[in-house]
Amino acid sequence: MHSSERRWVTLLTASTSSFDAVAADIAYEVRCDLGWPRVVRGHTELMDQFLGDIGSIRLRSADGLIVNKADNGRVVEIEYGVHGTILATGSKYENRFCSIIELENRKIVR
Repeated sequence: MHSSERRWVTLLTASTSSFDAVAADIAYEVRCDLGWPRVVRGHTELMDQFLGDIGSIRLRSADGLIVNKADNGRVVEIEYGVHGTILATGSKYENRFCSIIELENRKIVR
């Protein structure tokens, strides 16, 4: 696993304190139906949304990281796969994500 992939595994499997990189006034937009609101505003509200998933899925690894930068690094597009186990059923959890991240002052703002 490449070192950047290891960092994503650490971020994805760590406690919510790892989300220090998220700005207090973040606007987190979801483009597909996850049962979440389409826009979650604020660090606390976003962490509350993730807490439900943290207890239901044990993440094992992340891989296939692709990073593209734009706007002098202010906008970063990342693609990665995540693998784990759904705790309630023991079924495999396999997902691929594409995220577009906007950065300000070394924090994720959107």
